[in-house]
Amino acid sequence: MADLIGKPPGFWNHPGTPTVPWTRWLEDFETYLLAAGSESFSAERKAALLKTLLGAEGQRQARVALAAASETPGSTKDAYSSLVQTLTAKFSPPEAVSTARLSFRNLTQGESPPQDFLFELQDTANQCDFGELKDQMLLEQLLIGLTSTRLRERLLVEEATINIKS
Repeated sequence: MADLIGKPPGFWNHPGTPTVPWTRWLEDFETYLLAAGSESFSAERKAALLKTLLGAEGQRQARVALAAASETPGSTKDAYSSLVQTLTAKFSPPEAVSTARLSFRNLTQGESPPQDFLFELQDTANQCDFGELKDQMLLEQLLIGLTSTRLRERLLVEEATINIKS
């Protein structure tokens, strides 16, 4: 069954910067695990699959992070959860949130249709750690970045009834 399901691309195949943010790649990987029937997989097997799909540079970086993590007192978490926690700390540095928020605040509609702009905003907002303010931030940036004055005015009139669920 797992052979019929396409594996996600490697997270970080070459030196430099990963082509996709860690949190987005991890979400894709966990979707793959679910589709592959991972409820029957051991934590060790899930961890091995994750390591395998990190890509060459991702594996190199993970070895460094795991070596440093093994020097700290042991965790009661399973192998997969522990690995995800270690890699998230390594691949999602705090400055990544600031960078994502800057990108989010600089987004404008450009030539794309409004719904594509909204999808791009939602995708970028997922990296911003807005918490409970996420929907409000999406609405504000949508209003700021729209090119159509008419649509912006209409949204402002209907603001109380707008439901932008991410």
